[in-house]
Amino acid sequence: MPKRRAQGEGTLSYHKARKRWIYLLPADETGKRQQVSGKTQAEVLAKAEELKAKRAEGLDLDTKQPTIKQFSETWLRDVVKRTRRPSTHASYEQMFHLYINPKIGKIQLDKLTAARVQGWINMLVDAGNSPATVRNAYQRLRSMLDVGVRYRLISANPAKDVDLPPLTNDRAQVLSLKEARLVLITADGKRDLRKPYKTKNGRTKGLPKLSSRYALLYHLLLALGLRRGEGLGLRWEGVDWEAGTLQVRHQVQQINGKVVVSDYTKTDAGRRTLPIPPALLARLRAHWQNQQEERTLMGAGWNERNLIFPTETGSPVSPSNILRHFRLLLTCAGLEHIRLHDLRHTCATLLGERTSDRVIAAILGHTPGTVTARYAKVTLPQMREAIEALYLELTGAD
Repeated sequence: MPKRRAQGEGTLSYHKARKRWIYLLPADETGKRQQVSGKTQAEVLAKAEELKAKRAEGLDLDTKQPTIKQFSETWLRDVVKRTRRPSTHASYEQMFHLYINPKIGKIQLDKLTAARVQGWINMLVDAGNSPATVRNAYQRLRSMLDVGVRYRLISANPAKDVDLPPLTNDRAQVLSLKEARLVLITADGKRDLRKPYKTKNGRTKGLPKLSSRYALLYHLLLALGLRRGEGLGLRWEGVDWEAGTLQVRHQVQQINGKVVVSDYTKTDAGRRTLPIPPALLARLRAHWQNQQEERTLMGAGWNERNLIFPTETGSPVSPSNILRHFRLLLTCAGLEHIRLHDLRHTCATLLGERTSDRVIAAILGHTPGTVTARYAKVTLPQMREAIEALYLELTGAD
């Protein structure tokens, strides 16, 4: 027979056949009664107190607790995929696949503690992952757990009270003006420091010539501070030949192995109109003429996307192909290898010697950091003056 307890405390009993103690909680507002069991009175009473605390916090006791992996699949499908860009969803999905679920994916959501999260972080660091990668994975996990709190599956986010590896400030590398000039000279096919090699037969052969197909792209990246995807996503309808301006409205991305052109940029401020220096506009006209000839030669095989920098068939260029081309370009130029994104940092740094931070932010497409900056708009002439001065120095023109 169950022992009597005070009203509202629940019922404690011993099941002889199962040889287990059972605690039946009082009915909740819906009339349901949860129960817990254990081998000893102390064990079952501890479980009962934990269950009461969860009920007091309003947690959903009827839903079976999912594992980290199970809940991540739900979160990615029902939250991230519906509220974020496809590229963001793909990157989050990859982060869970590579760094989170293989390590802690089998742990139930309510069993994840701050100590376990800290242990997972330490494992990633010990495995040689960069602080930036570890922090990125941590932020994805923490965001998912915040949703778990909102869904009342857990009472608190266990990822909040942990220590993260410090970030280093050596990722961004900036070229000097002289080095930036060398990049453009090499892209134009006027410099190649690679040495010939000898075949097995003892014959001396030169290496294949660096393609200058993307020379104009490097000019735009350095002069306008474009992101890689923005540069590859430029379209001819965004060029105003009379006004000498270029619209940044699209970007090329690689999502789940597929190259796509997206009708948005990284931020709202990224949708911008930039002035083109006269010398750069002349290069753009020549590039357009070359593309018309290429289109004519391809005939029906041309895949018209109206892109300024397409492949030989008119399709979007894979961002990874540009990275390979850039690495080869740096070798030909005799420069140390840097990230392609560092050309954007270089542009910002060189502009910093010539104009204000507000003008630089407008050129790069950064969101204004203050209310004043949001109201005080940068004008096209202000940007034109800075960009033209920079491009004159980049190309060595008088």
